Amino acid sequence: MKIDAVLDSTSIMIGSQTHWAITVKAPKGVNISFQKEKFASALPDNIEILGHQIDTISNTKNVIVRLNYTITSWKEGNYKLPAVPVYVNKKKQNSNPVKLKVTTIEIDTTTIATIRPSDDIQNNPFAISEWMPLFWLTTLMILNLFLVYFLRLRLNNAKPLISMKRRRQTILPHVKALANINTLKIGSFKNEDEQKLYYTRLINVLREYLYERFGLNAMEMTSKEIINHLKAHGYNTKENYLQTAFEIADLVKFAKFSTATSEYAYYLTNIAKFIEGTKSEHGVIANENEKTKVKVGNDRKQRVILKLLILTFLIITAGLFCFVSWNIYSLLSN
Repeated sequence: MKIDAVLDSTSIMIGSQTHWAITVKAPKGVNISFQKEKFASALPDNIEILGHQIDTISNTKNVIVRLNYTITSWKEGNYKLPAVPVYVNKKKQNSNPVKLKVTTIEIDTTTIATIRPSDDIQNNPFAISEWMPLFWLTTLMILNLFLVYFLRLRLNNAKPLISMKRRRQTILPHVKALANINTLKIGSFKNEDEQKLYYTRLINVLREYLYERFGLNAMEMTSKEIINHLKAHGYNTKENYLQTAFEIADLVKFAKFSTATSEYAYYLTNIAKFIEGTKSEHGVIANENEKTKVKVGNDRKQRVILKLLILTFLIITAGLFCFVSWNIYSLLSN
């Protein structure tokens, strides 16, 4: 059997810690115990036990029991740690004593430092209330520069100051055509010139309807071409009176032909019936969902306004820059 006591470090600073290990090696089956409470009272003054732990290791022949104390001291000096009593099968045996040296920081007492008065609380050189107005004015100055840049781009690209979109309100082709025909009913067309005006308006109403309803460029086509186009698209039962209306209109306009007043209503009614019979809720050219972009003030007057705005914002920015710079200089120089 063997009992051994060692320190991790035999010299420590005040308040530092070291481990004191008592190791007992004995045959397997031997009863090993410690009386820690009685032992603690036997320690030198100023040595303090912070904690302890017991570990056991065994093999087929031997058993090793290790008691670890964590100790410290708050006063310098040389200390002799006593032998630790160990009870092996209830028989007392002692470990070897160990020595511990506790040191402290050396203080040079030969040199006396000059005693200085305590420092006063330092005042802040600036107040936030002095800088916040300058901060917001600087922010405004930067925003002005961005606005000048934006206006300059609009001016160079010949774009309007404001662009907006609005929904185009479109009248359906048949509604528009019938409304125009109703205005012809109200008019008075008696002499030769008035007859020309009447048939010209009536045929133009029909041509516009064909363009908006079928996409047919009727304003640039002859009467015969229009009739042939209608025949090709399945209007064979309706084009006869239309053909007659086109022919009468051409005669009135170019051959000084005149018709009776009663015939006005005949041709007008037939064209109105044709429109009613071919109407659709969706026009080909005019679509109710079509949107158009409206440019506001894209002219010379708009360019003058843009230039004046740019100049105004530049003057404001320059004034803000001078004001902010002067105030910063005044704050830093005080």
